[in-house]
Amino acid sequence: MRAQRTLLLAVALAALTTSGCTMWKVESAPLPTLIADGERGTLRITRSDNSVVILNQPTIVNDSIVGSTDADPPQRAAIPLADVIFVQTRHRSFEKTVEGVGTTAQVIIGAAYLSVILLIYRIL
Repeated sequence: MRAQRTLLLAVALAALTTSGCTMWKVESAPLPTLIADGERGTLRITRSDNSVVILNQPTIVNDSIVGSTDADPPQRAAIPLADVIFVQTRHRSFEKTVEGVGTTAQVIIGAAYLSVILLIYRIL
């Protein structure tokens, strides 16, 4: 029974480590151009006071970037374009995916090894 729980924990850890294989990339294009080119997903905006705001479905309205936050429930946020230092977009990362898969494999192998050792010595 304990071996099954150990294996279940390893599988759950595997799911968690491989689900976050993205990274934020600083964009060099001006914000209006970036949004006009179709980047309508999620933006990570660093403001002049160094605070970070993540906006979903951003649009430019007059002199502000407007979108919804990740709050529960989502809230509308408007940031003056003059307050934006830089903008980042989320991208899939091959390196992070490989890293996550490697870590997951190590955890699963370690859990299986530990389960076998514990079974041999009847500790379970």
